[in-house]
Amino acid sequence: MSENERDDARLNGWGSLAHKSACKNGYNLYMMNQPLRPLGQSELAPYASNGNGFSRLEDARAVAKARPGQEVIVQEGHNFVLHAVADQAQLSQLSAFNSQQIVLEFVGADHQILNLDNPEGIRGVGQKLSLADLKNHASGDNAFGRFTHAESVAKKLSYPTAIVHRHGHYELFRLTDDSAKRLLAGQNDLLDGKVTAVVRSSQTLYNWGAERKTAQAHPGVVYSSAGKLMLDDKPFTIRGMNVYDLVEVGQRSPAELKKTLQLLADTGVNSVRLLALSKHQPEDLKRVLDTAREMKLDMKFIPVLGNHWSHVEAKHSAYNKDESWYRQDFEHHYWPHAKATVEAVIDYPEILMWELMNEPEAQPETLRQFADDVSTRMRDVYTQREAQTGQPVPHHLIGLGTRSVGRYGEEVTGMEGHEYKDLYGLPNLDVATTHDYTSDTLEGSIADEMRYARDLNKPFFLGEIGVKVRGGGTESKPELFVSDRLKSSLGLSPTDPAVNRQAAIQRLKEKIQASQQAGSAGAMLWGPQPNGYAVDGDGYGFTYQQQDAAFQELLGLFQSF
Repeated sequence: MSENERDDARLNGWGSLAHKSACKNGYNLYMMNQPLRPLGQSELAPYASNGNGFSRLEDARAVAKARPGQEVIVQEGHNFVLHAVADQAQLSQLSAFNSQQIVLEFVGADHQILNLDNPEGIRGVGQKLSLADLKNHASGDNAFGRFTHAESVAKKLSYPTAIVHRHGHYELFRLTDDSAKRLLAGQNDLLDGKVTAVVRSSQTLYNWGAERKTAQAHPGVVYSSAGKLMLDDKPFTIRGMNVYDLVEVGQRSPAELKKTLQLLADTGVNSVRLLALSKHQPEDLKRVLDTAREMKLDMKFIPVLGNHWSHVEAKHSAYNKDESWYRQDFEHHYWPHAKATVEAVIDYPEILMWELMNEPEAQPETLRQFADDVSTRMRDVYTQREAQTGQPVPHHLIGLGTRSVGRYGEEVTGMEGHEYKDLYGLPNLDVATTHDYTSDTLEGSIADEMRYARDLNKPFFLGEIGVKVRGGGTESKPELFVSDRLKSSLGLSPTDPAVNRQAAIQRLKEKIQASQQAGSAGAMLWGPQPNGYAVDGDGYGFTYQQQDAAFQELLGLFQSF
C-alpha cells in the first residue's frame, strides 16, 4: 500500500482496500461523520463461516435477519458486505447520502428491508427521473399510461433507465450501468419485481427474473407464476381443442352445445379455444360458460376477441385487417365489443385467458403498439371493477394469438425472432403462444418461440396445432395432405393416403410430446368440426366419426399430460 493509500484509508474510514471499491462516481459511503464499519469475523461467527463477503444478496440478507441489531448491506465489487449501524443519526445520514450503489439496503431489528439507495423503496434502481430530466423528451409528467410510451422516451436518453410499474402507470428511474450489464447477462437478482424492463443503448432488456403472477390468486382461476400456468397452487396443463364456432353451436341449439361439450370432456379435453367476435353478443359466450358449469365439466375456455381473417369475422369486417385497423380502426367496433365481453364474464373462473386476436398480422411495431394498448385497457377493466365494488376480482390472463415466427406452413409471416420476444415482453401479455402446422420437428419449428418465452419467464403453449386431413375444399371423402418435404423426410410413398395419414399424425404426436418435455404449458388441437372441415375449406378439421387408430392414439395424449 502506498503512503497516499494509507492516508486515504485512515481519513475515510475504509476497513480495507476492498472497501475503496464502494466509491463510485465521486461518492464515498465511508466519507461521513460516522463512517460505516464492516462487521468483523467474530461478530459473524455464529451466523456465517466464510467471513464478511457474500456472493449472493439473499445470503447476506439471511445473516442480517438472523443477527440481533441492525445492519446495512452494501455491494462492494462482486460481494455483499454487512456493516454495523451505530445509531439512528448514522442511519439518517446514510439515508440522505446519494451513494449511486447497485445495492444499499438497511435490515432493521424487525427484519424489514429498506432500500437506502432509492427513497422510493424500489430495489436495484436509482433516483426517479425529474421533469427537468425529461423536458426535452416528454411533454408530461414521469407517469406513462402505456409501457411502449415510457419505453420510447427511455430510448432517447443517454444513460440506462429502468421502467417501473406502480400506481397504475409506468415511471422512469435512473439505473447504474452495472445493473444493466447484469440484466443483460441474466443476473437480475438485484432488480425489484416492480421493474418491468431496462432500456440501455436503445435496447430493451426485460426483467425476466421478476415474479409474474396475476394480481391475486383466486380459487378455480388459472394464473401464471414463474413461467408456468397454475391452478389452485398446482401446475395446470392445457389439454385443448379449437372449436372456433362453439358460440354459434350454442346459439343454434342448447342440446347440441351440451352434446359437443360432453364429447370434448370424454376425450380428456380440459380447455377449449373459441371465437367470441363482434358479431356475437356477450350473452352468447355466457351461455357456453353457464352450460359447462351446469354440466360440472370443470372445463376452461379461451375466448378470442377478434380475427384477422375477414371470412370468419364478417359483421364488421369485409376484409382482412390492415395497418390502419391495428393503429386506430379497432376503436370502432372491436374495442367496445371486447370491453363489454370482458365486463360480462369478469367473475367467471371458467375463463382460462383472453386472446386479443386470432393470428394478427401487421408491421411489428404497429402490432406491438396495438397489443400494449388493448392489453392495458383490459387490465384496467379489472382494476376499475375492483375500485367500484371494493372487492378483489380474478385477473384473467391475457394472450395475443400469434402465428409462428418466420413461417406458417409454407407461408412467410414476416415476424423475426427478436420481434416475437419484444411483442411478448409487453407487461400485460401474460402468456406466449404460437400456431404450428409445419411438418418439421419441434427444433425446426417452434423451439425458438419456446426459448423466447422462457427468457421472459412467461408460460408458452401451442394455441393451434394439427395435420391436414383433407386436400382442401368441402369434399366429404377424408384424405390426408402431406407435403413432398414430409414424404421425403419420412420415406413415404405418395400412393398410400392411409400410410401418409398415420405418419403425419405420428409426427404431430411426437411434436406435442417434445413440447411438453421442453416445458410447454400444453397444446390445443385443430380441430373437431361438424362436417370435418372449416368454413374456409382449409382441410384441417376432423369429426369424431372419422377417427382411426392413429388419431385415437393422438387424442389419448390428452389423458397423459
